[in-house]
Amino acid sequence: MKPQTNKILLCEFLGSATVLVGIVGIGVNSNPYLPNPTIQLITVVVAVAILISAAWLLFNRVCPVQLNPLLTLSLMARRRIDVANGTEQIAAQVVGALTGVVIGNFIFGLAPFSPADQGFVELNRYIGEFVVSIGVMVLSLLLFEKTYLPITGAIIPFWVILASALSGSASFANPAISVANSLSHTVTSEPTSALLGLLASQLLGGIAGYGIAWFFKLRHETPPATFNRR
Repeated sequence: MKPQTNKILLCEFLGSATVLVGIVGIGVNSNPYLPNPTIQLITVVVAVAILISAAWLLFNRVCPVQLNPLLTLSLMARRRIDVANGTEQIAAQVVGALTGVVIGNFIFGLAPFSPADQGFVELNRYIGEFVVSIGVMVLSLLLFEKTYLPITGAIIPFWVILASALSGSASFANPAISVANSLSHTVTSEPTSALLGLLASQLLGGIAGYGIAWFFKLRHETPPATFNRR
């Protein structure tokens, strides 16, 4: 394995862990006495979006990372990352996210594994993940491939805030976050009972977003050469 590959995997791991520690902290410290649930939702989503944006920009200054399996899969489909390296990056993202949740639970006084089974989940939660995932995929394909990192780091979180407000549900459009966050019982957590449905919504939204980007732009381009090859 090349040193650059090791560096990317380490950044994916550390970035995902950092984001999840922050998400647990936001969930624990969110104010339950805000005037109504909508304001509480927007407050939480804005805080998480700022956190993800900061982590994205910070770690992308060190090496190219996605911190999101959907983005990694899209670059694999575009042959920007080969299958072996892409699979390793996704594994690093998921393991980093799981590690971050355990650390966050410990820091904020929760059990290391606190499954967030919050019972019935409204349909808007699934719709929110689907819609947010479409936008994240389209924006990342149109901006990330052009290496507009500062713009991407700002626009994608802004889209997450807007779409979450419109759907009335906190949506991350990130399978690694969803899997790990189901092990922490806070207001930002993913219910374990709905995890498979949320992951399916994210994947379907990612596929739809890829199709939209392909139809309007990518089909007219020659796929770029693969990087990060062993």
